[in-house]
Amino acid sequence: MNYALGIIVILLLAVGGGYYYYTDYQKEVEARQAEILAQEQAAIEEMEREKEIKTSFENALQNFTSNLRDLAATYKKKRYVVKDMTRPISLRDPAYVQENYMIAQDMIPQIRQDMEGFMEQFVSADKKINDFIKTTQPANPDMYRDQWQGLKDEYLELYTSYFLIESEILTILERLITFYVENQDDYEVDVQTNTLSFSDENTRIIHDEYQRRLEQLQQEQNTLLTNYVRGEGVQGAGGNNDGNNTLPDTPAAPPATTIQQGQDQR
Repeated sequence: MNYALGIIVILLLAVGGGYYYYTDYQKEVEARQAEILAQEQAAIEEMEREKEIKTSFENALQNFTSNLRDLAATYKKKRYVVKDMTRPISLRDPAYVQENYMIAQDMIPQIRQDMEGFMEQFVSADKKINDFIKTTQPANPDMYRDQWQGLKDEYLELYTSYFLIESEILTILERLITFYVENQDDYEVDVQTNTLSFSDENTRIIHDEYQRRLEQLQQEQNTLLTNYVRGEGVQGAGGNNDGNNTLPDTPAAPPATTIQQGQDQR
C-alpha cells in the first residue's frame, strides 16, 4: 500500500514537473515569437520611414529645379526685351530709342538681380536639404548627401560659367543701347534689310566692335551648353548648338531648367 502510494506520488511529481517545464517552454517560445514579430514590424516601419524620406528628398530636388525653371521663365522674358532693343528695327524712330534707353536703365539691374536669385537658390536649397538629412536621420545619410552634392555641383558649375558670360553680355547690351542714344544722328535704319548704315566711320567701327564682342560671347555660351549636352563638362571641347541654349537633365535628378540666349535665333 505504501509502495503504491509512493509510486503515485512520484508520478504526480513527474507529471507536474513536466507540465511546468512545458509551460515555461511555451512561454519562451511565445516570447521569442513576439520578439520576432516585433522585429519584423520594426523592420517594416523602418522601410516605410525610409521610403517616406526618399520621397521627401526627391520632392526637395524637384522643388529645387522647379524654382530654377520659374526663375528662368521670368529671366528669359526680360532678357528678350533688352536684346530686342538693340535690333535695327527697334532703332527706326528716335522716340523708340529714347524709350528703350529709359526702360533698359530699370530692366538691366533687375536682370542682374535675377541672376543673383539663381545663385541664391543653391544656398537656400543646400541648407534645407542638409537640415532635412540631419533631422530625418536616414539609414544611409551619405547616399543622400552625395546625390545632392553631385546635382548641386553640376548645376552650380554650369550656371556660374553661364552667368559669368551673361554678365558681360548685359554690359555690352547696355553700352549698345546707350551708344544708339548718343549717336542717333550718325546712323540710319534700313527697314527692308533690317540693317544700320553709319555716316561716320569711327562710329561704325565702335559699333562693329560691340557687335563682334557680343557675337563672341554668345558663341562662348553656345559652346558651354553644347558641351553640357554632350556630357563633356563646361571645360570640354564643343561647338554651336541649335540656338535654344537648353540646360538639360542631369543623371538621377529631376528635369533641369531652360535658359535661352538673347540671340536672333530666338
